[in-house]
Amino acid sequence: MNNHHLPHTALPQWIFCALLFLSTLLAVQAQQVDNWVRLLGMLRETTPDTNQVKLLIELAKHYLFKPDELQVDLDSALYFVRKAHQLSESLGSEKWMEECDWLLALCHFEKNEVDQGRAFFQQVVQKIQQRNDKREMAAAYFNISRWMFRSNETNDVRIR
Repeated sequence: MNNHHLPHTALPQWIFCALLFLSTLLAVQAQQVDNWVRLLGMLRETTPDTNQVKLLIELAKHYLFKPDELQVDLDSALYFVRKAHQLSESLGSEKWMEECDWLLALCHFEKNEVDQGRAFFQQVVQKIQQRNDKREMAAAYFNISRWMFRSNETNDVRIR
């Protein structure tokens, strides 16, 4: 018998691997959607406090760091981070206002609004300088350099 002929019922190995990959990908996407829906549900149930700020920030990150850089996702990220910033301000939470400033900077860089992004980065750097936190300052400059370098890319190709 010739070993080159497989029975018609045998599934070629590459098809099996492709199906396994696709099912894994779909499961991950479904989990991300579930997480997003869960966050929205939790947001509706929380009172205006730092827990709500955290949820708003998580929602902002969800949109900001999605694989496709769609304009609508960047607008949604800005919406949620602005809400988080407003709530942080009303609560007087410097920690969360600073976190929001970071995210606002990143949102603006992603939208190719470099001047606004730089302005938020500068606000964060000033706050860190006032605290004289050298470790955090080093991390801030590292992050700023990554995003400043990235802003030199052709963003109009990246954002759809």
